[in-house]
Amino acid sequence: MSQMNALIIDAPVGRHFAQLHRDSKALIENVTLFIETGLRRGTGVVVIASTENTEKYLERLNRNGLDAETFRRSGRLTLLNAEATLNRFMHGGMPDWTDFRKTVGSVLEGVQAFGESSTRAYGEMVNILWREGHQKAAIRLEEYWNELARLYPFSLFCGYMLDSHIKESYNGPIHDIGRTHSDIIATRKTTCFEKPWTPQVKIFSAFRFLSC
Repeated sequence: MSQMNALIIDAPVGRHFAQLHRDSKALIENVTLFIETGLRRGTGVVVIASTENTEKYLERLNRNGLDAETFRRSGRLTLLNAEATLNRFMHGGMPDWTDFRKTVGSVLEGVQAFGESSTRAYGEMVNILWREGHQKAAIRLEEYWNELARLYPFSLFCGYMLDSHIKESYNGPIHDIGRTHSDIIATRKTTCFEKPWTPQVKIFSAFRFLSC
């Protein structure tokens, strides 16, 4: 098993990792693996994503033999719309800590009450902010997730679509994505990504689509 797969499958508590990608298929495969292994192991799972992507994850889960609706009804799987959730704690273009903690913390508490172990969370809210050109807000939100990890036992998987045709994808301090995560799943191992990041960040190069 590769280091990347081990990270996605085991998802240790306290690990906060991101996948940088241009190929949505690669992301969907990894997120589905993250969700599926969590549910099979008795872990509660929270998915905060676009409606389109959520439907893709559920389709994959059902195809792999898991009845996603049964898990949702049991409380083990919580599905939230990323934009609607963002709107609950964004004020003046920046996330508010009190409202973020109240919004997301209550969700984590609810899922943990039904899971047999720690919680797994996957989110696309930072991706929405980043692609809309709100990089500072995205990084602040990542920092808030790290603060929340001091209060609740969970692992977090974030997805960033870095599209070479959308200049906003590369505006701002991209190294801050690395600074705020314990691990990075990169679509390509390149020195232009490695150098700005802190030493503990691990670069996984299973996918080779991203070019600097």
